[in-house]
Amino acid sequence: SRRMERIMRVQIEEGLKRQATIAELIIHPIIAQGSDSALTGVILDLAHKTGNRITVIDPTGRVLADSDHDPATMDNHLSRQEVREALATGWGISLRHSNTQNIDFLYVAKELEKKPGAAGFIRLAVPQDRIGALNRSISWLIGGLGVILFLLVAAVSHYYSIILRKPLREVGLFCAELKAGNYRARLIKPVSGRIADLYLNLNAAAEHLEANFQTIYRERDIH
Repeated sequence: SRRMERIMRVQIEEGLKRQATIAELIIHPIIAQGSDSALTGVILDLAHKTGNRITVIDPTGRVLADSDHDPATMDNHLSRQEVREALATGWGISLRHSNTQNIDFLYVAKELEKKPGAAGFIRLAVPQDRIGALNRSISWLIGGLGVILFLLVAAVSHYYSIILRKPLREVGLFCAELKAGNYRARLIKPVSGRIADLYLNLNAAAEHLEANFQTIYRERDIH
């Protein structure tokens, strides 16, 4: 379950990266135009289609557009962990609390390719509770499969215990007869299956014992 959660987290991060790369191609010419209202319209449309929060930030950290909040009321984002990492390496990822939304987000930020009139960062975010819901769904799924598997194993074990109960009892009685000296004891062989092979081998062993003892008795009578 924990491994599945890690895999899910990585897949979400990779998905956000792909969306950020595609969104960058769309917003580059709009940023170059310098129209914040047009940029906001495009960001809102992209956010609606992806289901994720999208933020565009200029090189100084000023928020140019945000799909969930008014950029004019938002703090400078240059000190945000994911933005700092994007500035240093091109990509930044962080899981932290959003003061603007007052909930935890998984953030993925990308430094925009530097073109004339267009620079800065694009950032996508998904609420942590959505990731948690996916993880809980996985845990419930794994737990449910575990219960089903347990019941299946229990049912199969019970079934085979019923099937093997009679043969085991017959083998026990057969061994008791041999121990008592009745080497003519035989098992009635089932029609087919592994138990039939077992019965056949046990009967052959009994026949061998009977033949050996008859030989011993004959030699004793002769002497």
